[in-house]
Amino acid sequence: MEVLWVNEELHRSAVTALLTAQRRSLSLVDCASFEAMRQAGITRAFAFDRQFEQQGFQPVA
Repeated sequence: MEVLWVNEELHRSAVTALLTAQRRSLSLVDCASFEAMRQAGITRAFAFDRQFEQQGFQPVA
């Protein structure tokens, strides 16, 4: 397991994604997770909410 800290660049990207999406179902934490995963090249997610799949990540069964 690796801990990724939210730095200023990641926070800025997440806020931009959140404001661009204009969806109440997304949170800043969701957007930060998506951005961090994309930057790290992660394509699969162990998650129960559908937003990860909607963002193009493959759910882990």
